[in-house]
Amino acid sequence: MNVAGLTLTNGVQTRVRDTGGSGTPPSRILGFANSLEICGQVAPGRLSSKHREDVPASAARLDRPTLLLWDKQDRVFPARDASRAAALLPQARLTLIDRCGHNPHWEQPDIFAAIVLDSLA
Repeated sequence: MNVAGLTLTNGVQTRVRDTGGSGTPPSRILGFANSLEICGQVAPGRLSSKHREDVPASAARLDRPTLLLWDKQDRVFPARDASRAAALLPQARLTLIDRCGHNPHWEQPDIFAAIVLDSLA
């Protein structure tokens, strides 16, 4: 599969198909593929494109506080990947939300809102 110049391996194609289906817009596929690489679910360099940024290097340059909300029961991006993603961001604050799958704003809206509001205070 080739999306906007990014060649996706069979494993990534399967993850995209299982997660969003064939009607997923290219921009979401690219974001999903980058996220898989950042979290270590795809070996670095397996996703290649002349249009693609070096996401880990870009993340390392982010000089702003960054709140990462991660769901403990997320099957798309397992909680074990949270520390890897947080390590890429110099000012990351990682919070794991229990009893939550992939959508904390729907599954635990009160907890989600409290964490976001606290981070803005």
